[in-house]
Amino acid sequence: YPEAGLAQVLLYRTQGTYAEHLDEVESICKQALSATDICYVELATVYQTRGQTEQQAALIAQLRSAHAAGRVNAQRVDSVARVLGDSTIGTPDEKTAQQLLEEVAPGYPIS
Repeated sequence: YPEAGLAQVLLYRTQGTYAEHLDEVESICKQALSATDICYVELATVYQTRGQTEQQAALIAQLRSAHAAGRVNAQRVDSVARVLGDSTIGTPDEKTAQQLLEEVAPGYPIS
């Protein structure tokens, strides 16, 4: 049940213990990624917090593919872009964030 794992991730966020549980968040979200697209945001947060640029790049490629196939909506891509551009979460990747926003902007003007 991916929902149970996601409930645990949400609990870490609300309790302020997210950073202490990055390994568990990563494990939960890798398993639930195909079923729950919010995990793109969580994994982007984990990888950016840790400075894992290779994993982040692979995740973004997977996100782009899923969006192109219609499995992930523009709002979720926008959310991941906001993580990438957030200087409070590790080292921001403004270039990739901007590219993602530009990719979804035609169909999602809020970006």
